[in-house]
Amino acid sequence: MLKFTKTIPTETKTGQIYRHVKSSILKGEIPVGEKLVIQHLADQFNVSPIPVREALSRLEAENLVSIVTHTGIYVKGVDLECLRELYPLRGILEGYAVRLAVHLITPDDFAELERLIEKMEQAISDKNHTLMGQLNVKFHRKIYTVSGNKTLISLIDNLWEKTFFARLVFKFKPYRAKVSNKEHRMIVEALKDGNAKKAEKLIIRQSDKTLMLLNKHIEKKERREGGAEKNKKSWERARRSHWRLSLQSQKNFKENKNMLMRKKDRRISTFTTMILVVLVSFFSFSANAAENLTIASGKAGGTWYPMGGAIADIIQNNVEGYNMAVMQGTGDANIIGVHNKMYTLGISFSFANSDAYVGKAQFKSPMTNIAGLAALYPSPLQIVVRGDSDIKTISDLKGKRIAPGLKGTSGEVLIRNILKVHGLDYKDMKKVEHLAYADAAMQMKDGHIDAFMPFTTVPAPVIQDTAVSIGGGVRILSLSEEKFAELKKINDGYAPLTVKAGVYKGHEEDALCVGSNNVIICQKSLPDDLVYDMAKAFVENKEKFSKSPQGR
Repeated sequence: MLKFTKTIPTETKTGQIYRHVKSSILKGEIPVGEKLVIQHLADQFNVSPIPVREALSRLEAENLVSIVTHTGIYVKGVDLECLRELYPLRGILEGYAVRLAVHLITPDDFAELERLIEKMEQAISDKNHTLMGQLNVKFHRKIYTVSGNKTLISLIDNLWEKTFFARLVFKFKPYRAKVSNKEHRMIVEALKDGNAKKAEKLIIRQSDKTLMLLNKHIEKKERREGGAEKNKKSWERARRSHWRLSLQSQKNFKENKNMLMRKKDRRISTFTTMILVVLVSFFSFSANAAENLTIASGKAGGTWYPMGGAIADIIQNNVEGYNMAVMQGTGDANIIGVHNKMYTLGISFSFANSDAYVGKAQFKSPMTNIAGLAALYPSPLQIVVRGDSDIKTISDLKGKRIAPGLKGTSGEVLIRNILKVHGLDYKDMKKVEHLAYADAAMQMKDGHIDAFMPFTTVPAPVIQDTAVSIGGGVRILSLSEEKFAELKKINDGYAPLTVKAGVYKGHEEDALCVGSNNVIICQKSLPDDLVYDMAKAFVENKEKFSKSPQGR
């Protein structure tokens, strides 16, 4: 039994007890079959029995504990039928998440995945099966989080919770831990190679193996207790279902048509049915899949995301016969996704398109299946420092703490080029933090970094907010015309944009910045009539763009 000594604030007693106990069950810290005594928990949490009883009722509703009248409350064991229903679905959702992650994953993400693999190696060496299970979850969730699709991540998290017993496979079958970690390395290699199909196949295979091993373990137990024949038949149904689902998933992603599956066995739980409905509607697994379009925008909270919403709304309401969905993304990943036909449209920077088309800079190979559809607005890369800072020029950044943006994005690549023409690189900095703009602004307010560099419109809300939060406001560093000319030699798509004095509190002189047009790109292979209809809709509804925040 876990020990808790902290006194919990009155207003959150039930919620905090619920979260603590649930977390401990999911991590395997409270074992299956453990009896939970209300009074003992109340004493450990330093509360009355009432909030404990309420918390345990919530856990019962989530199928994590079983309340047996006149007997007690126990951590629930495996629901094998539920496991067999949900595991194939989990494999399909995870496979889809991996496909999205292939084009969004960054070097920092790879470093984190490799750290987790090393930690799992140590856990295996220490025979710490509980820790291995926890790290395994973190490894997989890291990949799914990279996809940026919050709905998808939420569905997968829900399925992981409902199949939490599966992580105990390393305790039942210790040899599986070594094999699993070897598979993790193969998954990372497939992601590095940009091989979405192979990564998806490895993820689904892992899911299949885990379900098979769990079934064998429980079958052996049930054979000792009787009823093994019934269990065997149920397993065969699940195995065939899982195999059909895996094949159908690969076919759907390749051809993007047909229904997800038609099961003869209609004994599906309400939750399973709900997942299928979401899959059919959200991921376009339908007979009319060819009529569904997608646009890759920016991260939620940024200004490309609502811009993507405005574009989708225009197409949805003005191009007959098509549905439009907005997907989260980043500049370079959007280009790669459009080229690979993952997205119909994408928002990007014109200079990045120039590099992508010929396979230059951060693009490993030519992205020839992209074409310009519409220009939106210009954005400069603004190097922001505190108004009271001693940093007056870009050369003054040497030895300072900077946040150049998320690694591998168009803006971050541009920052490296700006530093290069000034004879600098990241090694010359005291600290380099690859943060989202809002996080970087917060770090500046708190005095933890000296400069951050958003590639966004003017005025940028994130810079305005920072300026009013700091006593002396902020200042935008300016390039010289000579240095700008050197940058143009690196990429002819760079454009000069001036941030006028007075735009931000503390910014008292005009600053010459490097900029680029924000543009909409599409698949070059799209039908001409569809491209014409979309372009016509943009022109006829251009006033709607002005209602969407500009910038990234």
